[in-house]
Amino acid sequence: MTEEEIKALQEEVERLKKELAEAKSESDEDKINKAVDDRLKEIKSKLDKAYGERDKALDKVKELENENREREIEALKAKGQFEEAHKKELEQRDERIKSLEGERTQLTRDLQLNKALEGLDQNFKSGAAMKMAFSALQSELVKDEDGNWVHKSGKSLKEAVKDYAGSDENAFLFEKKKSSGSGSPSNKKPGNKNDKKDGKFGGKSTKELLDAVKEGSLRRNKKR
Repeated sequence: MTEEEIKALQEEVERLKKELAEAKSESDEDKINKAVDDRLKEIKSKLDKAYGERDKALDKVKELENENREREIEALKAKGQFEEAHKKELEQRDERIKSLEGERTQLTRDLQLNKALEGLDQNFKSGAAMKMAFSALQSELVKDEDGNWVHKSGKSLKEAVKDYAGSDENAFLFEKKKSSGSGSPSNKKPGNKNDKKDGKFGGKSTKELLDAVKEGSLRRNKKR
């Protein structure tokens, strides 16, 4: 999928979001909500495929580079150039350590973001909606002077997640809060095992959706 195609889908989502804000009836709102969700799923599917192909290509390149270095080291040893061969082996070791440290850093960031998203009192409409929020926030995280993950604006991770979820622009990603019979908002928290919700995604809570994304992230990291 090209960047132009992804951009076109994202622009359509933005257009549908505006239509949703201007919806005059519940019926119109339901239709637009469905259209937004369909487009989000399409974006997620195509991005997953594109990233999957990219990761396979990168893994193959890495594999070929390692094989080539191993041959170089063996060739140096065969020529009796043991000092040079040892130097190459140390370089290879250092690169592996650096790669592992990078993966650990990314995993720590993702786990902290997962935890912050789990603390929300809203449920995402779908796995695609959750992944869109996760990706949007993930790309804006940086490390502060103390080595903590924070938003690039300087806000804490928890504050950034709360602001993102509370923004009207992102409301289409979340289920509407249901009110109780007395007319006051329900105090139920997401992730309650006794909660039952209708819908295509089986009423999964934010935590369950995040666990699914975390599982996929871990599988990708193990490949590297």
